[in-house]
Amino acid sequence: MKKDISKKTGFTVIELLVASAIFSIFLAVAVGSFTRILQVQRVLARRIIMTSALGATIESMSREIRVGIEFPTDKINEESSSLSFESFSTHDVDPIDVTFSINGGVITRTADGGSSIQITPSDLVIKSGKFIINQKDCGPWRITLVLSAHPKDIDKPEDTINVQTTITSRVLPIDVKGDPHQCKSI
Repeated sequence: MKKDISKKTGFTVIELLVASAIFSIFLAVAVGSFTRILQVQRVLARRIIMTSALGATIESMSREIRVGIEFPTDKINEESSSLSFESFSTHDVDPIDVTFSINGGVITRTADGGSSIQITPSDLVIKSGKFIINQKDCGPWRITLVLSAHPKDIDKPEDTINVQTTITSRVLPIDVKGDPHQCKSI
């Protein structure tokens, strides 16, 4: 019995080339998608870290502002890059003078005219920031803080975080010693 050589099964060179081309296209699409997913994951990881660091900074400032008094009345509803007030955060009998400043990409805290301490993490840059003081009649002081930040050495729009929060003082003007705002007469 002789085998017929013309009936051998297999792939032709053309079929192999077409299959290889299709496989290469699918592989290129898959690698491109995977690369994009990794880039998005890195951006999200940076944003999570930045949001956490910025949140800790804002919370630190908020604790002190909540027990603050004597916010500048001449700056009500004006935007400012610094905020000065008296704070009872140390639980002393007398309040301390505190100033928060946004300057040079960082937020600093100065107490009783001493040296400034940077309260933002060193890997975070504050692009812009402002304080807005609001108080009506003898109501509580409300300080709105608006910040825009990005990671150090990376200034891309997708890495910028914008945050706005309003902090309300727990001390009312009527509770301030001597009632300087004349709230008891209202």
